[in-house]
Amino acid sequence: MFRCFLFLPVVGSPPTPAMQIRTLLFSVVALFTLISCRPRPLLTAQQRLNWNVQATVGDYQNAGRRDPKWDDASVRALKEFAGLQAGTDDDAESRVSYIGFMSGEAVKAGCDDPLVRYLYGRYGTAGQAPGDRESQARDAARQLEHSGYSPLWKVSANLRAASLLWNYYRDSWPEVSAFRRAAAQDLRTAIEDKTIPPAQLYQAFNDLFQTITDNPVEQTNFYFTLEKPLFRNWSRTGTAYLVKAKFYMDFAWQARGHGTAKQVTEEGWRLFRQRLAEADAAARKAWALDPDNPQIPTFMISLAMSLEKERKEMETWFQRAMKLNPNNYDACLAKLLYLSPQWYGSPDEMLAFGRECVASTHWAGAVPLTLVEAHRQIYRAARGTDLRAGYWNLPEIWPDIQLAYERYAQLNPDKIRFRYPYAAYAFRCRKWKEFNEQIQILQKGDEPFNYDYFGGRKEFDNLVASSQL
Repeated sequence: MFRCFLFLPVVGSPPTPAMQIRTLLFSVVALFTLISCRPRPLLTAQQRLNWNVQATVGDYQNAGRRDPKWDDASVRALKEFAGLQAGTDDDAESRVSYIGFMSGEAVKAGCDDPLVRYLYGRYGTAGQAPGDRESQARDAARQLEHSGYSPLWKVSANLRAASLLWNYYRDSWPEVSAFRRAAAQDLRTAIEDKTIPPAQLYQAFNDLFQTITDNPVEQTNFYFTLEKPLFRNWSRTGTAYLVKAKFYMDFAWQARGHGTAKQVTEEGWRLFRQRLAEADAAARKAWALDPDNPQIPTFMISLAMSLEKERKEMETWFQRAMKLNPNNYDACLAKLLYLSPQWYGSPDEMLAFGRECVASTHWAGAVPLTLVEAHRQIYRAARGTDLRAGYWNLPEIWPDIQLAYERYAQLNPDKIRFRYPYAAYAFRCRKWKEFNEQIQILQKGDEPFNYDYFGGRKEFDNLVASSQL
């Protein structure tokens, strides 16, 4: 707490003009210091959405490569992307598919706007051959770099190009490194823009860390190069401390390695614990600054796993995250990971939590879909076992899937795109009646039917034909 000690005259003696001026000046300085140290208020969901719409649709209309032939499809894709980035989405999977579909329609019409083409490359080219996809990502990143769009989108485009090139062309390290450096420089530019939603700045850092996690030297150099301007511009929001916490948690795992406990050296354990302590201190500082920011307790769930905290500690942070945001699907996913067999739980505990998410009368948004995700993760973990081969045909699976999606429909009556994955799961579970019901609802909707979700029109027609045999 800031305490202001004024220079007061001795009782009984009148203040001199010099004393009065000095007292006034000190009071002004004290007030300025108090205001400047006060945490910056968090942006509302609407403010985040407004910023993203302006940074996508607004910038496209002001400086994008426009043409009546593709404007409508481009704006639709950009609006969806704005909502996705703002975190106002309750059904990210189907929204992502729709972004790819609409940006693809724009590209088919000849659109050469760099942001729209980036969206098409990121969300709409899953069926492209390796090589074409990487080339498209490279071109989109380079064109975006010379555009008037927000540096946040440039960070994402450069990181995507770097990742795809590294995965496909292992001999392209100089080009990969150049894209990574460009992303770091764009992030340095973004730090100076104090209008950017803090949650998205943190996500940009998180994306950078994930992309370069295979290169500890590069990750360390990038972080310490960006740390000073980050704290200069963002420390009042707690975002800087959250970024620091994320870096040190990743830094700790680099020291430990991802092998078994017996494979970790004594020095590895020492650095692991030391860096986790740094992460914990930074995250708690962020929480002290921004106790209304649900992103911080959500991160603390993951940190509790690394720190090997008991379930009570994890539950404390989970409850805080959900109290601040009852629609906090990210917190549910973090807890689901904590409850997985590779950490501190079991498949039964994952499913029990998923069913709790469906039954809750306090949580909303996409939270009921946690039960679907629990089944998906159990299925993926069963790779190479008999369980995986027949998982979706087990009699207890479909009732859970149906329960989760019907609860979501009840909580989100205006939503329709969730019926794409709902239909896909119905097909997987061989529930042909339910599959066709969802398809009919989608085809009667106001939006163009997204055949791309099912792999294109031909693949979709094959699915429908199979469901009617």
